[in-house]
Amino acid sequence: MNKIEAEYLPGSDEHRFTGVGDVLCPVCGKQVCETDMGTTQEEGTERSLEICDDCLIEAETELGIEIEADVLPPDKFQKLWEHVLPIVEDRRASEPDARCKQLAALLGGFVWQSGGQVFLVLVKRADGHVVAFSNERVSEYASEDTIAGGSAENSIRLV
Repeated sequence: MNKIEAEYLPGSDEHRFTGVGDVLCPVCGKQVCETDMGTTQEEGTERSLEICDDCLIEAETELGIEIEADVLPPDKFQKLWEHVLPIVEDRRASEPDARCKQLAALLGGFVWQSGGQVFLVLVKRADGHVVAFSNERVSEYASEDTIAGGSAENSIRLV
C-alpha cells in the first residue's frame, strides 16, 4: 500500500455552491469538506496520505514533530505513516465503507456486521421479514435471527 486516501461521499457536493464535496477521514472517520483534508507526500517516492487537519495536528503532538509542508523528508513521513497506518487498518476492519452506509440510509435500513469484515445492509419489512443486501446477493429472511443460520427464503445473486 502506497496511499492512504479519504473516501469521497457521492452527491455531497450537490449541497454546496462551491462544487467541493465531503470526504471521510481515513484516520478518524469524520465527515469533512475536502478543503479540510490535506495530502502529505513522502519526498522522492509515490507514498502519500490524506488526513484531516484535526488528525494531522493530533499526530504532530503525539509524535513530537512539526509538519510544515505537504512534502516531507522520508524519516518524518515514515514516523507519520507508522502512526497512521495501524489506525486506518483497524478502522477499515471494524467499520463499513461509506457506500454501505449510504445504501442503508437510502433504503431506510441499517448496517449489520455478520462477522469478520463482512457487512450487510438490512431492511426490516412490515411483515417482519428482513431483506439483506451484500456485495454478492440480495436475500430475504423470515427474521433477523435467521440470518446467521444462512437460511434465506429467497435470494438473488448479483455477481
